[in-house]
Amino acid sequence: MSWKLHLLVVLVVLAANLCRSENCELVMWTEPPAVLSGGSIEVFCRCNSSTVGWQDLTVSDWQNLTVETNRVDDVTIKHRKRNVIRDFMLYCRLQDVVVTKIPSFAHQTYILRMSRRYPFWESPWSPEIETADFVTEARTPDRPPKFLPNGFFHQPENGNLYVYWLHLDELEFNGPNFTYYVSAGKEKTATILSNNSALFRDWDATKPATVAIWSENSKGRSEYTSELKVPMLTNSLRHQARNLWYHLDNQSITWQPPMEQADLVGYTVSWCPVTVNSLPICDDHELIQFKVLNASEHRFQFKGSMVLPNIAVTANYMNNTGGGMQWHSRRWMSRQDYEKVSSISLYLAFAIIVVLIAPVYVLIRKLRHMAQIDVDVPDILFKSVDPNKECDGRKRSSFVQTAVPGNFSPKAVMNIPTLPTDSNEIIYSQSAANSYVFMNQKLSTTTIGS
Repeated sequence: MSWKLHLLVVLVVLAANLCRSENCELVMWTEPPAVLSGGSIEVFCRCNSSTVGWQDLTVSDWQNLTVETNRVDDVTIKHRKRNVIRDFMLYCRLQDVVVTKIPSFAHQTYILRMSRRYPFWESPWSPEIETADFVTEARTPDRPPKFLPNGFFHQPENGNLYVYWLHLDELEFNGPNFTYYVSAGKEKTATILSNNSALFRDWDATKPATVAIWSENSKGRSEYTSELKVPMLTNSLRHQARNLWYHLDNQSITWQPPMEQADLVGYTVSWCPVTVNSLPICDDHELIQFKVLNASEHRFQFKGSMVLPNIAVTANYMNNTGGGMQWHSRRWMSRQDYEKVSSISLYLAFAIIVVLIAPVYVLIRKLRHMAQIDVDVPDILFKSVDPNKECDGRKRSSFVQTAVPGNFSPKAVMNIPTLPTDSNEIIYSQSAANSYVFMNQKLSTTTIGS
């Protein structure tokens, strides 16, 4: 039989904001003989809610120290109180879980793994508890992208102006439907071509302008903008680098300074992978890379091998009067200029072919000559000899069954020029057995009597 003890029990809920609608209760029971003899009592802590599990509950004593508990089921824990001789006080608490480091990336999926321990010296950590996936709240982008230095390209023949920037990483989108917004004043908005470029049509080259860019998602635009100063472009050719030349042999690019060198402070070399689309020039899956150089430098060496990539050189001026980017690309260069620059690759390929033709031709001739070589081998080298067959009245030696080159003694090798000119055969005795001597393309057999 079990009964409830008349013990002082206090229920305290720490996380009132989390358990305002929950009904948490403390339950205790034990057998009287065990308590009367200074035995043990088990205290159970449970919260009657489908959203609160056993890992959310703790039991603490009157000093607000957490005591050791064990799991009973998915919603209940218990504490075993030993040597009970008087009234005692325990608290059943619903923990207020505090994440010390809030995830910094908005609109991203996370999995939270938690573990806990008792506030005792060297107490172990509990096994990790893994929550279901959750998505952090979306917000407006934290920053806009940055334009490339003098990152614009003007086509005076059709009035197009392209602008280029360094796109944001996906973790910085902060929300769905991410894009960019580019404008040059209230009345002129650019068409977004990719994650790193936009196009202004019918650009007025007679007036300077300021191009602004925002990052934008479903929550709105970024608070701040990046700006690009575009000068008057009616005389832009005098402020552009000239004669861009990409060298395939050493992966470098060279150029000549612009015609107008007053206030010239340096150059910017930009490069990017080629895109498969028609309008944007750079593949927006990778960042556009660039390097700022001094005004005295007219050559840039690339670290890796690149076969005619998209490369631009920009002349930078102190008063922002540069003519923009000059692209080394089939899309932006004239046919004659591109073929002139690209012809170095044809010359290199032709030289390689010429160098390889001669060795290949000599090798083929040698192989054909070797294929015409005839080798004459006496038939007897491939025929078995009957040891019981008599030759010239004498029986052949039994150990000679098949004539092979290894059976000839080195003594059979003779200096051919010393032979008599009128000899048709030569006599040689290896033993009492018959011998085989090759002479004048014939094989003769001679027996020498004792």
